Amino acid sequence: AGEGATLTTGERLEVIRRTRALIGPDMPLLTGIIAWSTAEAVEEAKAAEQAGVDAAVLFPLPQFSGGAGVD
Repeated sequence: AGEGATLTTGERLEVIRRTRALIGPDMPLLTGIIAWSTAEAVEEAKAAEQAGVDAAVLFPLPQFSGGAGVD
């Protein structure tokens, strides 16, 4: 929904834990990860897995250089 960027890592993990408790162990749980580095993305993914996530979608950083093809 977009609020993930405004949450701390601890808050995001709490959302994952609460969601897992709500939906139970049989429904797959997916999370999105936006990180400033590969190492940070790996750390976030491992923490999310421990919190109950089954899969993660990794998003690129929301920044672009240049005109992105615009003349």
